[in-house]
Amino acid sequence: MSKFKLAVITLALSFTALLGATTLTPAFADLKGDACSGLQQLNSAQTCGPNSNGGINSLVKSVVTILSYIVGIVAVIMVIISGLKYILASGDPSNVTSAKNTLLYAIVGLFIAALAQAIVHFALSAAK
Repeated sequence: MSKFKLAVITLALSFTALLGATTLTPAFADLKGDACSGLQQLNSAQTCGPNSNGGINSLVKSVVTILSYIVGIVAVIMVIISGLKYILASGDPSNVTSAKNTLLYAIVGLFIAALAQAIVHFALSAAK
């Protein structure tokens, strides 16, 4: 089997796994409702909605959580791209180095995003 066929099969299986893990509802259909229910699950004492007392803390937590999900999705996509670049490098040292750098940068970006989320949550809990 050629490397190109292997790369296409790997890509197809990756997207199938991603689609199988998600529901087929329209994106952002009820983003506010989802954010409110997520906040209520994280902190059962807070309410969410037009009459909520969460203030800026709940807003910042919501924004950080949504951005963390976006960064996580982008990191997974970059890891997949890195794997495809590595497979398709066919032994060329410059292409292999490029694939390894892509993987390294994706992992470093994910680590920095996780660290940023931890710092924001720590600062918000200390500000209460």
